Amino acid sequence: MSASQQVVPSGSGTTLSRRRLLLALGGTVGGMLALSACGGAAATSASATAATVTKTVASTATVTHAVTSTVTQATTATVTKAATVAGKVVIVEEWSGWGPGTPEEKAFEAGVAKFNASHPNIHVVVSPGMGLTNKTQVAIAAGTPPDTGVPMGGGFLASWAASGAVQPLDSYIATAKLDTKLYVPGIFQEAIYRGKVYGLPLLFNDRAFFWNKNEFQAAGFPADKPPATLEDFLSYATELTKANASGNLTQLGFTGGFPRLPGDYPGFALYAMAFGAELYSADMTKVTCDSAACINAMDWMYSFIPRERGYAAIEAFHKSWQHIDPEEADIAMNVDGEWKAGSNPSFHPTAHGYAPLPPPKAQPNRSGVTDVDGHQLFITKGAKQPDATFTFLSWITTDVPTTIQMSLASANLPQLLSTLDAPELRKNPAFAVYLDIAKGPNARPFPVIPIWGDYWHALWEATDKVFKGTTTAQAALGDVKPVIQAKLDAYLKTLK
Repeated sequence: MSASQQVVPSGSGTTLSRRRLLLALGGTVGGMLALSACGGAAATSASATAATVTKTVASTATVTHAVTSTVTQATTATVTKAATVAGKVVIVEEWSGWGPGTPEEKAFEAGVAKFNASHPNIHVVVSPGMGLTNKTQVAIAAGTPPDTGVPMGGGFLASWAASGAVQPLDSYIATAKLDTKLYVPGIFQEAIYRGKVYGLPLLFNDRAFFWNKNEFQAAGFPADKPPATLEDFLSYATELTKANASGNLTQLGFTGGFPRLPGDYPGFALYAMAFGAELYSADMTKVTCDSAACINAMDWMYSFIPRERGYAAIEAFHKSWQHIDPEEADIAMNVDGEWKAGSNPSFHPTAHGYAPLPPPKAQPNRSGVTDVDGHQLFITKGAKQPDATFTFLSWITTDVPTTIQMSLASANLPQLLSTLDAPELRKNPAFAVYLDIAKGPNARPFPVIPIWGDYWHALWEATDKVFKGTTTAQAALGDVKPVIQAKLDAYLKTLK
C-alpha cells in the first residue's frame, strides 16, 4: 500500500505509499491499523497448542472493524482470558493496516503463520483493517494497546516517539544482536528519532521519473531516452503540452508537483532535495525554506505552468479527466512511486520509460534523488509482551522469503538490502529501476521530526499560491519560515 501528510487525502488503490502519504505528524496519522484483541497472560496449561489458541481467540475475541473509536475493557478481559489458557504460548497482538483479504494482508499473514510454526512458545494474532489509527491512539492512552502494528507510512513514528507512545528498540536490538545493516539504509533511517531506533521497516516506497514513449516519439524525442537534467524537463514539457482549437489543454507535459494532481506528493520537498536545498539547518533547529536553493526549486516548478494560459487552465483540464490514471493519456511525464510500475498494466515498460530523477545541470551528483517512506513496525507503550513482540518484529522484517512475497503482493519495495537484487522482483524492468534507486546515496527519508506534517502542509499551500500567481516563490517561502520556526521552537522547548 502506499503512503502521508497532515490529513491530506491519500491516493491510489492498495499500494503502501499513495500519491499523498499521510504523514500527519503532530496529531492524527492516516491510513493504518485495525483493532483486535489484547494479548498476553500467565501460563497455566502446558498442553494447549497454538491451534487451540487460534481457535479460542477466534471464538471469544471477535472484534468489529466498524468506525467506533473506543477500546472496551470487555474486549481486553475476554482476550486476556483466552490467553490465560494458552499454556506456554505467549499471545502477541498485532493490528495490521492492510484491509482483510487484500493481497498484501494475505502475504503478511502467511509470514505470520510461518513465524508461529517456527516459534512454538510465541503466537501472533493478527487483526487486519484500514483507517483505524485513532483507535490505536485511544488504546495506547487507555493502557490497552496492541503489542505492535503495521501502519500505513512511517511518518507518524517521530510524533509517537516524542510522546512516549512507542518504545525505543535499541536495547532489544543489542540483546538480539540484530544487524541493522540488513535493511536498506534510507528506510531504516526513517525509524531513528533523536538518535534512538523506534521501528523496524517492512516494505517502503521511493520515486522515479517516467514518461509516455509514444508521446515522446510524436514530439520528436527519443522514446527510450529521458531528459538529461532538470532544466531539460522544461523544453520537453513545453513540446509535450497540448491544447485544442479552443485553447483548452488536452495534455500536460509534466505536472511539476502541482497540488492535487498526480505526483503532488512529495512535491516541493522532493524537488528542493533534487536542487540540493535543505529544509532545516544541519542541527535541525532552524527552518531554511527561504534559502536561494529552495527559491530556485520553487521557481523551476512554477516554470512548468503554460504562461499564456495560467494555472486556471490546468485546474480546468484536471476537472475534465476521464481516466483513473491520467498519465495514460493526459500527462506525458511525471514522478511517482513504484506501484505505477508494479501494479498497473498500463504502465508496463513497453508503453512507458522509467529512470531515476535527473540532476540539475550544475549538480550532476544529485542524480536519483528520492524520498523513501514505508511501514515501521513498533512496540507500543504498555505492550503486554514486549520481548516476544521484538522477536516477532525482528523475524518478520528479516525473513527473506516473506519479504520477497510481500513485495510481490503489494507492488512495494522490499526493506532488506539483499532482496533489492532478488530475481523474482526484477522480472519487470520498470520495477527494477525503483529497486536500483533505493540503493543510491540520494535515497533518504524526509526529516524525522514531529512537526514535519505541519511543515509539509505549509509548503503545499505555499506551492498552490505561487502556482496560482498570487505571490512569488520568495514571498511564499518567506511566509512559511516564521510560522514553522515558531512550531519548531515550541517543540524544541519541550525537549529541554
